Amino acid sequence: MNLIDKLDAENQKKLNEIISNTTKYAHIYKTEKNAQIAQMWFAIMELHKMQELMREKIRDLENALKEKETPKLKKRQSELIKSLEKY
Repeated sequence: MNLIDKLDAENQKKLNEIISNTTKYAHIYKTEKNAQIAQMWFAIMELHKMQELMREKIRDLENALKEKETPKLKKRQSELIKSLEKY
């Protein structure tokens, strides 16, 4: 029984997905003395790429929300300033 077989179905699926993402580098890591370790490094690289993509998407969403809410915030600030000036 290997490591993957010891995992629950959800984690097996996740791990297999990560491993399958490394197959595009097989021509590189299969020539290495420690191919399994080399494949792990490529898996780490793929995870890093996924993380960067997620960060970029989050930044894009944050920027879109800022742009959407900015006019409302400016209006609220203006109304607040006007109301404070009355006092």
